[in-house]
Amino acid sequence: MRWALRATTLDQHHVGSHRADHGPKHAPGEDLGRKGRKLTAIREPAPNLVKKERRRTVESYLEFAGKYGVTDILYRVCRVAAAWRRRTNDLRGALALLERVRALAQEKKLYRLETLIQMEIAELYIAEGIQGFDKAMPKESDPVFSGLHARPLRAQLSILRALAALRNGQYSLAVKNANEAARTARAIDAGRLEVRALMCAAGAHAASESVPIARKVATEAYEMVLLLGCFQTAGDTRDLLAGLTITSDVAFTDLEFVVPAQKVETSDQLVGVRSLLPKSTRREGTTLSSKQIRVLRYVREGLSNKQIADRLLVREDTVKWHMRKIFADLNVRSRVQAVTEAQARNLI
Repeated sequence: MRWALRATTLDQHHVGSHRADHGPKHAPGEDLGRKGRKLTAIREPAPNLVKKERRRTVESYLEFAGKYGVTDILYRVCRVAAAWRRRTNDLRGALALLERVRALAQEKKLYRLETLIQMEIAELYIAEGIQGFDKAMPKESDPVFSGLHARPLRAQLSILRALAALRNGQYSLAVKNANEAARTARAIDAGRLEVRALMCAAGAHAASESVPIARKVATEAYEMVLLLGCFQTAGDTRDLLAGLTITSDVAFTDLEFVVPAQKVETSDQLVGVRSLLPKSTRREGTTLSSKQIRVLRYVREGLSNKQIADRLLVREDTVKWHMRKIFADLNVRSRVQAVTEAQARNLI
């Protein structure tokens, strides 16, 4: 424990000499500051006790999620907890936690959770440069990659392969895998996965000295971050890429992947329930998807359907389909009206 000084204001009525018959209201030898403020010693918790308290909080969330939670909630709890331990330089603790949840998934036959945790372990191996990260990755031939949740799992596996290629200096292969992940994520409207994939592609382009392309892709990722508010995801991905190859950070020059001041939460909320639940990518008062709002942003910039298709890596017909949905939702007949109405509703 450490000691600190706290100032407490004394009642001036009790300090005056006209109350001397009752004796001083402060103890003999007590230090009085200016204007009758006394300094008293209070005990503040030491940093190691704060860390223990947070660890107990993490354990309680894990216990609850393991008993009652579905795969997605348990995965998010585990991922946040492991990330926190890595930030406190507790790599062994992070690995032990991931292995524990993986064993739980095997015991309860939660195969998708087992695969998700396996990919988290492989990513940690890649990030820390631990040997054998190739063997730690799941195989695409596993049954879980052909089931109901196959596409998001495939997108994450492609991102993992892109990171491994970056670690090995295979930048062209990294771009290929990152682009594949971006296409898959875009097809299922998985915004955060797409952000990670685009950032991986941007980092790989920068590492291969294709800086103009890298910055173009990074800007696209940044626009999605602003739209979705996934600043933590973007910041963590940027740090991960910089650890794999320092030249990747050239792609993100002048892009601030930082949570705006009004949205900053205290560290005690790091493992709060709200931060673990999935956030909707749709805005209130509209049925437009995050992808369609991105299309609206490009329309506001004056881009044609073909140019928007090039940005989104989709066909022009797909953009036209999105425009029809936008017009119907906003009840407008032209692109100018669509932009005006979207701005009036604070959609863009």
